[in-house]
Amino acid sequence: MPSQKYVRRSAPAWAELIEQYQRSGLSGAQFCREHTLPYASFCKWRQRILESDDSQSASAVPESGFVELDHWPDAPDRPWRITLKLGNGVELLLSQP
Repeated sequence: MPSQKYVRRSAPAWAELIEQYQRSGLSGAQFCREHTLPYASFCKWRQRILESDDSQSASAVPESGFVELDHWPDAPDRPWRITLKLGNGVELLLSQP
């Protein structure tokens, strides 16, 4: 099996890849295989980007911690996507098309 040359990507490039992954409906491993990405790097950047998104949007979440998704004030017509990280690499994805 020929070795692949490592491609160094910028943070914005990884952010775009993570957005593509989220829209793809594929598992992380499937997405990485299709885009010839190193899975460990993908996981590291996905976590960084999602943590960054969480910290930026934390102020938009009501104090109770619950969000009525049908009435999201900033984007009422946008579909929603929720990923629950259950541990050991298991994730549950809930989304509205």
